[in-house]
Amino acid sequence: MSNEESPVPKKVEQPPVEQMEAKMPPINVQMDLHELRIAEYEEKWSGPLPSPRVLAQFNDIVPGAAERILKMAEEEGRHARDMEAETLQKVWRGQLLGQVFALVVALAGMGASTVLALKGHDGVAAILAGTTVTVVVGAFLKRRQARKKKEESASGD
Repeated sequence: MSNEESPVPKKVEQPPVEQMEAKMPPINVQMDLHELRIAEYEEKWSGPLPSPRVLAQFNDIVPGAAERILKMAEEEGRHARDMEAETLQKVWRGQLLGQVFALVVALAGMGASTVLALKGHDGVAAILAGTTVTVVVGAFLKRRQARKKKEESASGD
């Protein structure tokens, strides 16, 4: 190999431990307890990504890692927004379908009570019409009450 360094480190001869200990200065074990100081370092970071300092450290270890982490966070955010939009779309469709079915049931009940009344079954027609109206109005009021309760709890937070 030319002037390039070898990828395999050369073995360095180490002197025996006794020789190394003999060359070391003596260690002073005395300690003044009044001079003992404790330092504490705390770092906090909040967010979906590591702090800029940690991102830089990732980049030092694996070149391009910070860019990959940022891209991963962007993709995760896009996925979360897409899933939320899909969920809202399904909720909207479900509510619309429920309203359409409720309308069909109410119209069928009122139609059946009209037919019964025309055929001379006034009592049964009145019970069927009354029940249909009661169910529709009850469902409307229950939904309205639930919405009002939700708004109150949201404003109370």
